[in-house]
Amino acid sequence: MFFPAKARLSITYDNGSENTKHEAANKALGTASYFCAPYHSWKNS
Repeated sequence: MFFPAKARLSITYDNGSENTKHEAANKALGTASYFCAPYHSWKNS
């Protein structure tokens, strides 16, 4: 499923190692990335 560009401005990730390529994803999608505070996945750091 794809979302229109105006619906995908940012992505919030957890701090897992699976997100090490977040910069490549941002470049491909035109988004910004944010990471959750450790042990507080419901909040952005």
